[in-house]
Amino acid sequence: MAACHFEKLLRDFSFQISPPENDKKISVDNRSLPQQNDTFLQIEQCVREMLVEKENRRDLFHCSLRPALGHFVALLLHSFGNDSDVNLRLRSGEFLCLLTQLDFADESADFVAFVLPGIFSGCRQILLNVLPNLHSIELIRCACELVTNSICISFSKINVTDCLSVSVGKCVKSPSSENVLSFRRDSNWLQMAAQRILPQIGSLLSHLSAHSVDSVRYESANILSKIRRQIPSDCFGSSFIKMTIDVSLLLYSDTMPKTRQLAHRIIDDVRLQQKELFESHSLDKLKKAMKSLESDVKNASDGGVYIQNFVNCAQLVGPHLLGRLFNLPEFVDKFLSPLIRLISVDHNKEMICDSLHHKTNGLQNLPPLKYGINGNHLTKLATLIDETHNSEKLFDWCFDNFHFDRSVGRRLSIAYFSFFMLNSRGKSNQSVGPFVDDVLRMLASMECLLEDEVTDHRIANSPFVNSTESSLAQLLLHCLSTFRSLPDHPFSSRLHIDVVYELLKWCSSSNFCVKNAAESALSLFAELNGHPNVSLLLQCHAEQIVFKLSMDSRDFSVCPRFPLIFAELVSRCFSLQIILPQIRSVVAELLLWLDRSDQKRIIILAKALRAYLSALNEWFPNLKPSNEKYANLDETEAENDGHGEEEEKLDGHKKQWKGEPNYPLVKDVVSILNRTKHFISSAHLPLLLIVLDVLRLSLLFVRNYEDELLPMIHQNWMGLIRLFEIGTGGHLLDSQKLIMIKAIEVVSCICKLSKDFVYRKIVHEFIPCTVVLLRALLKESQNLGKLYAQTATFKLQCAILDGVPDILGTAKVAPEHFEQLEEIIAEYAKKERKLTKQLRNKALTSLNHIEKLKR
Repeated sequence: MAACHFEKLLRDFSFQISPPENDKKISVDNRSLPQQNDTFLQIEQCVREMLVEKENRRDLFHCSLRPALGHFVALLLHSFGNDSDVNLRLRSGEFLCLLTQLDFADESADFVAFVLPGIFSGCRQILLNVLPNLHSIELIRCACELVTNSICISFSKINVTDCLSVSVGKCVKSPSSENVLSFRRDSNWLQMAAQRILPQIGSLLSHLSAHSVDSVRYESANILSKIRRQIPSDCFGSSFIKMTIDVSLLLYSDTMPKTRQLAHRIIDDVRLQQKELFESHSLDKLKKAMKSLESDVKNASDGGVYIQNFVNCAQLVGPHLLGRLFNLPEFVDKFLSPLIRLISVDHNKEMICDSLHHKTNGLQNLPPLKYGINGNHLTKLATLIDETHNSEKLFDWCFDNFHFDRSVGRRLSIAYFSFFMLNSRGKSNQSVGPFVDDVLRMLASMECLLEDEVTDHRIANSPFVNSTESSLAQLLLHCLSTFRSLPDHPFSSRLHIDVVYELLKWCSSSNFCVKNAAESALSLFAELNGHPNVSLLLQCHAEQIVFKLSMDSRDFSVCPRFPLIFAELVSRCFSLQIILPQIRSVVAELLLWLDRSDQKRIIILAKALRAYLSALNEWFPNLKPSNEKYANLDETEAENDGHGEEEEKLDGHKKQWKGEPNYPLVKDVVSILNRTKHFISSAHLPLLLIVLDVLRLSLLFVRNYEDELLPMIHQNWMGLIRLFEIGTGGHLLDSQKLIMIKAIEVVSCICKLSKDFVYRKIVHEFIPCTVVLLRALLKESQNLGKLYAQTATFKLQCAILDGVPDILGTAKVAPEHFEQLEEIIAEYAKKERKLTKQLRNKALTSLNHIEKLKR
């Protein structure tokens, strides 16, 4: 009776909403559907009651009710796909899902298979219409569930029971039941249906897998997973397995973990069940991706999609099969060549990206790439290569091509990918020693790029924009940072020192980007090898590094960068007192070459000496004489026999400190200053700036040794005061102004250390020069705009106004000696002069300070 009641309700509902006779197309007026809400609810309630009992379900899906029920399904599909209220559409979709539940497959299989073409095409069209303008994810899920259920039920196991043998009891005959639509599934139907629907399933799943919304992509994997679980593996044949691999490949590296994990499970199941077919198809996919990779990436708006597909294909093939393929040199070339050609640094993007930080594993410090390629793609591929049993063959290919290919851009691409392979190999605790040797040789071939820097006679203007050559140097330096010292490796210790030495060498580069890369690599190298910071790394290996420096210092022409390496070493260490004798021996070599070299080489020697003096002031702050005897004085003096000439010049009063333990260091400082003081008269601006720093640092170090301090001040004063002289033309160059700024710092330091020892020098030499200088600068600084604050003249004026009051105070100059100086400073403070406000304020501050000195 339930079937008869349902048929009557269905006939009444269909009659109420049936189209006019002249309109054969089924249509539902959405505005009138709520008026039939009572009838619809009665039908829904009747269906739910009939779905409870198995006999009633057989009656519901019996072929005698097929025309009416099929017509009702068509109406629901039309309502589900109409652009109307979302709630109404969901209600229709949920009703359809109720009719296609998997639990009712035994009774509903024939009916669902009968309406499968309409359901699939309707849901497919709904999904294609909804996806571009996604308003409700529930509609997507409902449509996907309906597609999944209808396919799984239609292709479920064939039921041998004759559906026509089921009686409908005493149900009332209806016009629709007089022409029974007889339909039965058999093997022929399954074969025909599979051939027709399989391509459409693949197209739909591919469309869902490429959507930008995570939940939509998950539905694609979910449909595929349910179909595989519910339908026998031999139903669709090999075509379905290939389609499964293709769709899972799109989701293999999905950003949503749930989707990615489901895709991996599907792939693992296929690999386990159909191993030969899986390997064959995945290898075909990889070869196809290799062949078209370069053109696909370059022609796409986002080449990263195709790179990711290439990586996914390689991951599907797996390390075992890839390892066997890497035994073929031609395959290695086809595998790496298109990838290397695509790796190209985007220098324009490099100018706007923020990658100058060290709180990463090094990937953020790499230059950005073109075509949407990023480090994650290359990391995954390098990790996969490292898992193969013969990854060395790819290293050999990279390094061989690096040496034989003369294109800098090609070398850059190879170095970029080599970094990721070395980084992956280091993470797996495998020795990268042999490959680090190759990287060191690569860097050695690039040292010629720094030759101009070594012999430069101008102040270098460090470029912030990378060239291809500097990018290549950066990549090779990052490669060195991947080296991890292994205790069991016979050459690990030697390589460790070589890597640190090479990184120190490139830390002295004048190219900002290369220098930053070297510093970052050194920091990462220290962290990777268990050192909290770079200083502790250098202290741990200082003895070996200094020995290597000592060897290089014997031949300056062959190793022209050893002074800069020495400077980097001493400036980056908090303390090196343990190996001071070895350090002093290198300093002796520096002084020896200082006497022999021309001006072009002198500047880097002076840089090394300046770094040494700066380090001494940090290692021995406020060094004071001690009454203790220096136990190894004779041995130390023997190692530093180059200081013999200075020793002979010491008078008897100075020799009272000879037995003091700190005196060898003081003697070194005096020797450095004596060997560099004549450069204070040099016309070479970079050298002169360094020499002034050497003078200031030397005086600071011996400030508690008056017998050394005062003669040093006296010997260097004449050259220092001459720097403030103005030529006959009365015009100063910007370079002269920069020198004067530095010289004022030195004069201020001298006054603080010697107090009134330089009283007469300040009164009779420095103050007159300063007055003349301020008057000359005053003529240059009137009626100038805001840009004047960026000029060397303004900076010199500020240095004088800030420094002179302190100099007068520490030297205890009497007020009658700086009246002229006070007058010219007062001129700077006058508003009538139309000077910049900042300059007038400094002049007023200086005058106030001078007034306090008079009291």
